[in-house]
Amino acid sequence: MNNEQKVDQLIKCMQSQSTSLPDMDVKDRVMDRVRSFHRFHYTKDLGRKIWKYPVWLTAAALLFVTTVSVSAATYFTTDWNGIQVRTDGSTQASTPNASAGSKAPFKMQLDEAIAKMSDTWKVVSIEEAEEQMDFTALRPKMIDSNYSLSESFGVLTHDTNYRVKSADEWWLGGIYDVFRLDQNDIVVKQNLDPAMTQSIRDEKTMALTFQDASWENIEIANDALAMYTTTGDENLLIVHYKNSHRQVISIELQGDVTKEELIQLAKSYL
Repeated sequence: MNNEQKVDQLIKCMQSQSTSLPDMDVKDRVMDRVRSFHRFHYTKDLGRKIWKYPVWLTAAALLFVTTVSVSAATYFTTDWNGIQVRTDGSTQASTPNASAGSKAPFKMQLDEAIAKMSDTWKVVSIEEAEEQMDFTALRPKMIDSNYSLSESFGVLTHDTNYRVKSADEWWLGGIYDVFRLDQNDIVVKQNLDPAMTQSIRDEKTMALTFQDASWENIEIANDALAMYTTTGDENLLIVHYKNSHRQVISIELQGDVTKEELIQLAKSYL
């Protein structure tokens, strides 16, 4: 009995002397570190998100995962120039949501976003964009006469040190071509991919996961990795191309046209 009393007294003493740790909000600092290793590509409201990360960082990244589906299947996996590429088996964005209604065409969304964020973004010539982005944009050649090139321009930030404020912010930077095909717009966006370029040049291990949609690998050309998905309203083809300088250029083609029409246009750039 004396022993129990002593234990109770010890517990009360520890409770009275305990000092609770202050609450700390480390989210911003953690995300800053994560963004230094990750490059995020977002297409606004398209149900697509691509994560690029070094394999060794996977364990740390898992700390941010709140829900994991252990039954998710990997339908595609390959090694492209030393980069491990896979899909996570998602199908949620592969079919249109009838209750959501049709969205505005992607070209209209792009124009509205540039106008709305004119304090952050500016439209420039392709030459000016190439100089700041440090790569030579691929130009289409031998295009079918049905494809009409209507616009070509670059989009840059006014402040070269600008960083996105949230994960939901649409990063507009890139070099754009806009084609007309049967009264529909096809938007082609190019960017240099620094993470994939460094991985190939330095022969470092890297993984690339396509998720949040049903992705299909497309055999399109040598030195190119092409993945296709549909969002219901429009189709999307993403091509990663390794040029002669061992740079990886990301090309995104999107529009209310068929998969075959996107592939045909993509081939004209390679």
